[in-house]
Amino acid sequence: MNTLLVVEIVSPTSKTIDRVAKPAKYAAAGIPNYWLMEIEDSRFEINVFELVGDTYRLAERMLPGVPATLVEPFPFEIDTDRLRLS
Repeated sequence: MNTLLVVEIVSPTSKTIDRVAKPAKYAAAGIPNYWLMEIEDSRFEINVFELVGDTYRLAERMLPGVPATLVEPFPFEIDTDRLRLS
């Protein structure tokens, strides 16, 4: 079974690792889809990346309060305003 998607939540204590080092490793492993979730004032923004060659390219940005529908790697609908930290 191949991994189709990795979702990373950026941690305040490991921002550089989450934004730079981990995506490079996921790309090297050939994982085609990578989502980077940023949290600001308890609201989520999701940056959707797709693998192009050996690096990720930003495909879409899901902003707070704007429901989004994606088709890759599978049909998916999300409203980031409904995500909550506990």
